[in-house]
Amino acid sequence: RPTATLPASTKTAQPTLTSTPLPQAVGPDTYPETINPLTGLPVSDPAMLELAPGLLSISNSPVTTRPQAGLSYADFVYELYIGEGVTRFLSVFYGEYPPEEVGPLRSGRIPYETLRGLYRGYLVFGSASDRVMVHLEERNIVFGAEDAEDPNTAFIDPKEMKTIAADTVSRRGTPALSGLRFDPLPPEGGLPGEKIWVPYHYTDQVFWEYDKESGAYLRLQTDQDGEQVYAFEDRITGE
Repeated sequence: RPTATLPASTKTAQPTLTSTPLPQAVGPDTYPETINPLTGLPVSDPAMLELAPGLLSISNSPVTTRPQAGLSYADFVYELYIGEGVTRFLSVFYGEYPPEEVGPLRSGRIPYETLRGLYRGYLVFGSASDRVMVHLEERNIVFGAEDAEDPNTAFIDPKEMKTIAADTVSRRGTPALSGLRFDPLPPEGGLPGEKIWVPYHYTDQVFWEYDKESGAYLRLQTDQDGEQVYAFEDRITGE
């Protein structure tokens, strides 16, 4: 049974929101040319929306892989339970890229292909077993250091991501992403969602805590002992 409890004070560095929503609703079928259809936010370069989305497999275990680099720049981050009390992230990058290398990258998983097809994008991961590899299309493997005992060494440069994204479009076509509606007005009858607790495993518990100052949820997670709780941060920004 999960036993972790949040400490009295859990806040560390506050996230900085670099974009603000439009004053009017957009989507779900069409969007202004400067708006990312996955976030509802404006992008600095609309030409980036012509590139294919990148779906990157990013490690979350062991704890030495943390803090990860680039997760805060992703449009979506899917967290998948992969067994043995640990999870892994499949992060979607589209419209904006981080300024530095993203990772650490880990192996591919079969559910990735369903999500890749949904976004008409490409996959990036660090190897995969033969029985998994045959199920994954548009795959790009990034190996780390020769030391197989260190899972923290495989990263990808944003410039390489852009090259892969353009190549994917040349073969698969321009992504036509739609389906999400973004509205600055909250729906009537809503209730505050101040905290979320997701116990994947007693050694892998995730807490989301709403921070009014930043207007965002802060992610906290247990250490591998299942008791210590600490705030997540992005290695690139320190936030």
